[in-house]
Amino acid sequence: YTYMLNPGGITNTTGVFTGLTPGTYSVLATSSVGCSFVRSNIVINAGSSLSGTATSATTTCPGATDGTITVTPGTAGTYTYVITPGGATNTTGIFTGLATGTYSVLATNASGCTFTVSNITVTNGPAQTGSATTNTTTCPGATDGTITVTPTNPGTYTYVITPGGTSNTTGTFTGLATGSYSVTATGAIGCSFTVSNINVTNGPAPTGNATTNTTSCPSATDGTITVT
Repeated sequence: YTYMLNPGGITNTTGVFTGLTPGTYSVLATSSVGCSFVRSNIVINAGSSLSGTATSATTTCPGATDGTITVTPGTAGTYTYVITPGGATNTTGIFTGLATGTYSVLATNASGCTFTVSNITVTNGPAQTGSATTNTTTCPGATDGTITVTPTNPGTYTYVITPGGTSNTTGTFTGLATGSYSVTATGAIGCSFTVSNINVTNGPAPTGNATTNTTSCPSATDGTITVT
């Protein structure tokens, strides 16, 4: 037999038609000697709609771009995932390195079936903070005060002091005059915090005592002063 599918007009000699969308079809079968029959009202129903869910992880801190989204399909299979905005694609459904914002992910399986998870929100993690301790100068006018900044969340930071602009990775600044300072600490992924109004104060003014010995007589020059 030669088989013809309608609608579509596709013909073959097997009677098997693939790649069809949902709908109602008929097939005309014709033998080599011209005998024929028709099978009508052949219905292909639509399969169930695909769906999925998404979870997200916050950024480490405001301004960081290390948020994540993970999409899980409701029906197992191999999918290609595309995130919007951004347009990155993968086959895992896991997207990393994301800034805060609202995203959607389109998943497409091998058959071309799709689902979309919308309004996936990546939020800011907590703001980074820190504290500072100081040591006074040895005395008024000395420049040996110190400031030590300690982050609340451990990690590697670069610290910059203002005024002065000196930077280091320890958070300890030495050789400081009296005054008010601020220190900004920035982590490896861009998280930062500032400790302001750090005051280095004067140490106590030095004092001393003096003792004297009189001269031997009014014209002598053998008087002494001893300061301690």
